[in-house]
Amino acid sequence: YKYGGDEYAYLRNYVHEGLQIARGAANILNLNCALILFPVCRNLVNFTRGLFESKRSVRRLFDKNIVFHKYCAYMICFGAFLHIGAHLFNVQRLVNCNGCYVNVPPTDSWNDVLASLPGWTGIIITGALILMVSTAMEQIRRSFFELFWFTHHFFIAFYAFLCFHGYSGFVRKEVIVNGTATTVAGSANTWQWLVGPLAVYVGERLYRLYMSQVRPLHIVKIVKHHDKSPVMEVRMQKIPTVAGQYVFISCPAVSSIEWHPFTLTSCPELDTISLHIRLCGDWTGAFAEHCGFNCLSFKLKQQREIPKKAAMLALLARVFPKRRVNVVHVLGDKRIQHTSDEPFSAKDVEALQKHADVDPSSVSTKDPLQPHLLPLVAIDGPFGTCSEDVYHFDASVLVGAGIGVTPFASILQSLYFRLCNPRQYAQSKIKKVYFYWICPGFDAWSWFASLLMDIEEKLHEIGQEDFLDIRVY
Repeated sequence: YKYGGDEYAYLRNYVHEGLQIARGAANILNLNCALILFPVCRNLVNFTRGLFESKRSVRRLFDKNIVFHKYCAYMICFGAFLHIGAHLFNVQRLVNCNGCYVNVPPTDSWNDVLASLPGWTGIIITGALILMVSTAMEQIRRSFFELFWFTHHFFIAFYAFLCFHGYSGFVRKEVIVNGTATTVAGSANTWQWLVGPLAVYVGERLYRLYMSQVRPLHIVKIVKHHDKSPVMEVRMQKIPTVAGQYVFISCPAVSSIEWHPFTLTSCPELDTISLHIRLCGDWTGAFAEHCGFNCLSFKLKQQREIPKKAAMLALLARVFPKRRVNVVHVLGDKRIQHTSDEPFSAKDVEALQKHADVDPSSVSTKDPLQPHLLPLVAIDGPFGTCSEDVYHFDASVLVGAGIGVTPFASILQSLYFRLCNPRQYAQSKIKKVYFYWICPGFDAWSWFASLLMDIEEKLHEIGQEDFLDIRVY
């Protein structure tokens, strides 16, 4: 409506409806580029969610924050399509009408337009948007999370160039100056839409950085679960949690900038918090390597002094030319421990004994890393989910598939402790739980199958065998 007024009649004479469509689409972009930042401010979302503790219907809206983030992204793509399409027609009309009207920006050719500030910034903005959206597809995000994570940080370039995109005054309006009509550049107001949300988001990131520095956690224990898919159980120092929550963790030894979400599998009543991490990607493999999930220990023969780490790195690089050799620990008792992102086989042990002067009796693939060698972990969270509401109903139905059962490991353990201490949890209403698990077989996630059998046995001991109904498919 604004660009249909008299002051823009001069420009509309040769671009027609393309002006209003382009500017309307630009406002769609401005609005959604502002809104899309709020759902990913996870600490802000978690704080706001906590304000509605008694209103579960409102809290569930905050559980859909990523869904809202995606819808904003869809609207940005729609607005960008309209904006670019309208301007393609506008530019062609400017090129065709070059010289027909006075006080019009010079547009002798498409090269002039593409070389202008709106032209080249628009290309960068569009390229960043295509990269972010294409790598955010579920198939890519699940299989190549690092690719998704790094390309999503093109949002920095996206917002930087978006703020300057309209500063050249390409869209001009007609005003009266000293009784004479002339055209002047319109004002760019994109920054006014973005300054508030960007300030909130920067504050969120600074808060995450601060918390990661003041609250590093020590790993207490690493437990190996060699199922069909290898799973590493990480037990860490206890922090306040609620069953069913999840956290983001970062391991500075692997990458100081990458954060990955994992569901807590421990309940608040235990002395530590635990995560079950399926080893299926670059980051999880590197994290397992630093935690000693696959560890080869040995001693050299006739070694009088403690070996130097650099010499051991060179030795292992010769023994395992096809294996990445990054993490080697030389212990005070002259024992060497080499950790890898892949399991050590019998052939690897033979290769070590063949190419290195090692004591055969000292070679082991079962020795864990000593606690002081385990890396520090930074944690962000915990964050709530709708699964926290299971205690507010007389009967709850829990459905999990594959590794998606991890939150129920925490919930089922917590339910057992609540049954054992009814006075402490007098506000709990739950009387019956139906649990459905869809999985390839018990051997796929044996750690969870063992947990289920253990809980069933404990419920039978306290006379609550009818409390939990388990169905496995």
